Amino acid sequence: MSKNTHTQRRVLYGTNVLIAISAAIAIAILINVVGYLRLFNFRLDWTATRKYSLSEQTEKVLKDLDGEYEIVALLGQSNEYINQVRDIVEEYGVLSNNITTQQIDPTSQYSRLEKFFGKLQTRFEGDLAPQKEMIETGRSALQRTREDMAEQLKLLGKLTSEKKITEEQFQQFVESVAAAFRRFDEDYKNINEQIDKALEEALPNFSGVLETLKSLLTQYDERIYAIAITQFQQRTEGDQTPNEVKEQLLRLVDLFKATQQQIRDANTAINTDLADDDYTNLRNQLSTSELVVVLGPTQVRVLKVTDMFREPTEQEKQMLEPGELPEFGFLGEEKLTGALIAMSLKHPPLVIFVQTGQRPVIGFQGEYENVASRLRSLNIEVQEWSPAGKQNPMTGQPMPAGPPPEPKEGQRVVWIIPHIQPQGNPMMMQMGGGPGQMIATQVSPRIEAGENAMIFLGLNPMSRFGQPDPLAQLVSTYGITAQTDRILLSEVTGPNRKPAVQAMHRTSKWPSGSSITSALGSLEGVFAQASPMTLSSGEDQGVTLFKLAEVSGEKLWAEDNLQNQNPRYNEEKAEESFTVAAAAQRDDSRIMVVTDPMWATDQITTYGLLGPGTAEVFGSAFPANAELFVNSTLWLAGLDELIAASARTQDIRRVDDMEESSLIALRLALLILLPLTITGIGIGVWLVRRRG
Repeated sequence: MSKNTHTQRRVLYGTNVLIAISAAIAIAILINVVGYLRLFNFRLDWTATRKYSLSEQTEKVLKDLDGEYEIVALLGQSNEYINQVRDIVEEYGVLSNNITTQQIDPTSQYSRLEKFFGKLQTRFEGDLAPQKEMIETGRSALQRTREDMAEQLKLLGKLTSEKKITEEQFQQFVESVAAAFRRFDEDYKNINEQIDKALEEALPNFSGVLETLKSLLTQYDERIYAIAITQFQQRTEGDQTPNEVKEQLLRLVDLFKATQQQIRDANTAINTDLADDDYTNLRNQLSTSELVVVLGPTQVRVLKVTDMFREPTEQEKQMLEPGELPEFGFLGEEKLTGALIAMSLKHPPLVIFVQTGQRPVIGFQGEYENVASRLRSLNIEVQEWSPAGKQNPMTGQPMPAGPPPEPKEGQRVVWIIPHIQPQGNPMMMQMGGGPGQMIATQVSPRIEAGENAMIFLGLNPMSRFGQPDPLAQLVSTYGITAQTDRILLSEVTGPNRKPAVQAMHRTSKWPSGSSITSALGSLEGVFAQASPMTLSSGEDQGVTLFKLAEVSGEKLWAEDNLQNQNPRYNEEKAEESFTVAAAAQRDDSRIMVVTDPMWATDQITTYGLLGPGTAEVFGSAFPANAELFVNSTLWLAGLDELIAASARTQDIRRVDDMEESSLIALRLALLILLPLTITGIGIGVWLVRRRG
């Protein structure tokens, strides 16, 4: 009885253990399945600049992607920067079901690389059909030329063997032609081996094969047949050549001309200009190392890793401590997202910066190059136009103004019109309204025709003397009145505790109700020389108005006495807040107006936490300015769906770097305190069970 009971207990305990193990395995599987399905996309990025997180703009682009995309990282090295690119590529695959990613090491994973290249070639199969046909045409021409030369070589042999050519120099020439024909057989074998080898590559160099074929055919046409025909014909016209030799030479000339024409026909069919296509350009791009390839439904784009990092400027390097290594700005997300946007847009918009002064607007030393580069990173076409003409770089003389850039079919246009510094004096009014009137005359019809504009206005003291700003008059038709005869000032307490006046106003509160400003969050911006504006109700004229930026604060007023060298707070002209940026829409026409001439210049947008020009490396002091510019441009271009916080907002450090002492404490806690805690819990559980 006791034996059976003992056996039954062993079976019972064993069954309980088996059930417990099975339950534990089932729970583990369930947790893993739930974690994979529900928590796979969950990420926590605790880095100071969120360098491993994708921006809201990228997330918005990924959400709206239509079609299948693939991002392939061809990276062989392994270092801090390469690994950062690898990580960001993987994030795109995690956040979008429309994107697959893969990592290929070109230095070791040859089979995977060839498979990928074969996939690329398949995408261009239709475009490559003409090139393949031309290659076959060239090879067929070589084969026929080889056969012709074999027959012609027999006739040349008879001509030289009969010793009827008395002129030694001509005899040597005939023998040299025969020698060239004999060499062709070897050339033919070599060139075919090279072509076969080239065509067996994963990404064949069709362009190179065509160039080789055309070069070889041209060589035999011009350097052999053309010269031989000329020399033989000359000998048939001379009295010293025996008639029998003349007959043989005339027969050879006819045969040579037939072969020459055949070669020329083949050369005409081989159009090497056709080889300079997307496939050839792609192949050339893939010849370099450390790349990221983005494959869309219809396009392929190649990004160099070196273009994903921005080297610090000399000014930024000088601000580093001795021995401190410079930090490269990461532009990888901008490049990848820009490539995806370019692939998804049928007609990328055209943004035209108008040069309103002596300095260039974009490009080298351009006042707005930073924001222009932001637009280019989104694959938006950016151009500059000067209505007054530019200086000849060679002579320094003024050149006549060219016509404004014209958009391609279906392309939206956005005009960026910086502030025009007023010139003259109240006693001498400018005839025709000056450059402002010239620009307004050029741009107004374009806006009325459906093109949109971003207009910067600034102080215009001449308006008091009957010379208003033509661009201010233009925006007034949308219900925006720019008070450019005054400037916003605020009274603050200076370092010596005495009142001081400043024209620079910071803000981190943005009006709601607009996709342009909702993406700014609490980013800080600044307006350095702002004038107030008033907005009137434009509903009766079919105009929708909304504020984009306000400045507020204590003792803030609009000073209209611009001659006052020592302004003081004026309560009568004070307000709690003033509007300095607004947007308006009438039917399909959109404009955006800012009454501050400096707000989007490089002077502001590249101002970093460590001073001028340090924004790229150390974080922007006023990130909202560039974001407001980009968002407004997207809105003006009708790309509202792309408006969101961009990758550049990641530059703002949200968590400071840990001090060394804190880092040591964290490591000790993880290495010692955590294991001891777990051990203590285990001992406690064991003691409780012993008592039971």
